[in-house]
Amino acid sequence: MQGSARATIARGSPSRARIRRAGRAWGALLAAVAFVMVLVWLFWPRRIVCHISSAPKARADIASIVCALNEFAIDHDGRYPDSLVLLVTPDADGKRYLTCKAVPRDPWKNEYHYEPPSAGSSELLPHVWSYGKDGGPDGDDDIDSRTMNDE
Repeated sequence: MQGSARATIARGSPSRARIRRAGRAWGALLAAVAFVMVLVWLFWPRRIVCHISSAPKARADIASIVCALNEFAIDHDGRYPDSLVLLVTPDADGKRYLTCKAVPRDPWKNEYHYEPPSAGSSELLPHVWSYGKDGGPDGDDDIDSRTMNDE
C-alpha cells in the first residue's frame, strides 16, 4: 500500500521539467511585456507632449522674457536692452534677468525675436515674438507678446 501511494503522488505532481518549462514561459512573457512597456515609455509620451504643449510653452517663454525685460528697464532708468543676450549676461553684481545661461529658443528651436520700444512710438512695452512652427512671418501660428493675451 505504501508503494501505491507513492506512485499516485508521483503521477499527480508536476515533474521538474514541466515546472521549468512553465517558469521559462512566464519569464518570456514578463520580458515581452517589459519590452513593450519600454517602447511605449520611449515613444508615446514624447509625441503627445511635443504636439500639445508647444504653443503654451512659447507663450510662457515670451511672458518670462517680457517680465525680465521690464525688470531690466526698471533697474536701468527705463532703458530696455538692445538684445536679449543682455538678459542672460551677468551684470557687475552678478545678476541675470533670465536664469538660463543662453537666450531661450522657442519650442521649434528658433530664436525669439525682440524689438525694444522706440522713443517716438506709441508702444511703451517691448515686443517679443516667435514665428511659430513654420518659422516664417505672417503665419497663423505666430505668437506675439502684444496679441497673445487677446486669443
